[in-house]
Parts: sequence; C-alpha cells; structure tokens
Amino acid sequence: SNEDADPGAPDVDGAVEEPAPEPTDEVDPEDETTPPALPPCKIGEAAVGFPAAPIGTDVGNGIADFVSCLQDADGGEYNAYGYAGQVMLINLGAGWCGPCKAEAPSIEALYAQYKEQGLVVLMGLGEGWTRSAPADPTFLLEWRDIYKITFATFADPSFSLMRYSTPSQAGSIPQNIIVGRDGIILYNRAGPRDLAAARVVIEGAL
Repeated sequence: SNEDADPGAPDVDGAVEEPAPEPTDEVDPEDETTPPALPPCKIGEAAVGFPAAPIGTDVGNGIADFVSCLQDADGGEYNAYGYAGQVMLINLGAGWCGPCKAEAPSIEALYAQYKEQGLVVLMGLGEGWTRSAPADPTFLLEWRDIYKITFATFADPSFSLMRYSTPSQAGSIPQNIIVGRDGIILYNRAGPRDLAAARVVIEGAL
C-alpha cells in the first residue's frame, strides 16, 4: 500500500489516482434520465425467508442489508433489502480509482441489457476525484454525467459497503457483488478485472 495514502482510504490494488476531469458547461438534454422508483428504505426489514441463508460474505451466504440508508445526488435513499426478489449487482468504488472509472461503462452496459429482466445496480462511491475527499452530491452528478450512468449511484463516504469484503479482499476496489432473487451471494470479487464472469452469473440468475 502507499505509505502517503490516507489511512482511512482503502488499499487498492492497481488503482491509480487520476486528475479530475475538466469541467464543462455543456448539457445534452438527451442525456437526462428518470431515476428508478425507490423502495422504502427500511434497514434490516425484508420479506420472510430473505435472505435464504445465514448472512456472510462468501458465495452461498445471505447478503447483509446496508448499515444505513445511502443517498444519491437527488436525495433518494437506497438499501439492499428493499430489492428483495430482484437480482442485484452491488458495486463499491471511488472517483480517483482508475479501474473503477474503466469498468463504469461496462456496468452501465450490463444494466442497460438486463434491467428489463430484473437486474438492479447499486453503486456506492466512497470518495471523489481525490483521496480523502468524501463523495458528495456534486461529485455524484459529475460522475453520473461523465459516464452516462442511469442506475442508482450514491455516496458511501464511510465505505460502509466494505462490510461485504471477504478477508482476502479487504481494502480492494472496485468490488462487485451479485445477489440472487433470494438474497444469496452468487459472486463476490474485488480488484481490477473484466466483467465477463459477472455477466455469466447475472444471466444465470435472471
């Protein structure tokens, strides 16, 4: 890990801090999207039998709910158990993380392809364009605009979604977790990688 890095920031394999993108005043009205309807954000409450296995972080375990409701740039609140019965892809990253930026278009492509079949994507960003700069609404709007994101993207400045890391993954981003309709973890991997294996898991779960 980098000795000069903020001790509270995750230790990221292969992630390189990159300069913030140049601001632009141009707005394409066709890029505006309608955010998805939000379920009630009730922590720890779920349908009977969800998740359908003891809670943990390994494949085959049940997914734990978010520690708290996480807000997007528009004030919408999200939690995991609000999507019981749907297939979820939960992603954790940061704005300064090169691999997180590189995979953002691929995650959007997965969402666009499978959302009508019941795929939900929940992306939590812990920090903005630089380390130690907590993600905030302004950053979320910039991220969403630059990468043409149409799924739920929210600030997670405490990196609370790190609770989904297995011991061998601790501190690594990006992290992707796929959860089946019954709340069972089907895929949990961290670090830079292509999403071909994730696509196979999603197709099998839908």
